[in-house]
Amino acid sequence: MQINISEKAKEYRVDRGFTQIEVAKAIGLYLNEYIGLEDGSFNPNYNTVLDIAKYYDVPVSYIYDRSRIIVENIIERFINKTSQRVETDDYIEYKYKEFIEEDYT
Repeated sequence: MQINISEKAKEYRVDRGFTQIEVAKAIGLYLNEYIGLEDGSFNPNYNTVLDIAKYYDVPVSYIYDRSRIIVENIIERFINKTSQRVETDDYIEYKYKEFIEEDYT
C-alpha cells in the first residue's frame, strides 16, 4: 500500500496526540494549509517536510520513505515530457529546414 506525505503527517500527529492547530502553529503553517496537507490538497515544499520531520524528531527519510514511489513517478513523468519536448523540437527544426529547402532551392 502506498502512503503519501499527507497520510504520514497525519499518522505522526494522531499517534502523538496533537491537534492540527498545534502542529500547524509549530511548523509555521496556517491551519487551512495544514488541513490541506493532511487531506492532500496542499503540496508541501521540502522546507515544510523538513519542519515536520524536526517537529516529530524523525529523519526526513521517514516522511518520504513511502512517498518515494510518488517522487519516482513525478521524476519519470518529467523525463518523459522533457524527451517528448526534445523530439518535438527536433521535428520542428526538421520541418523548418524542409520548408526552407523547398522555398529557396
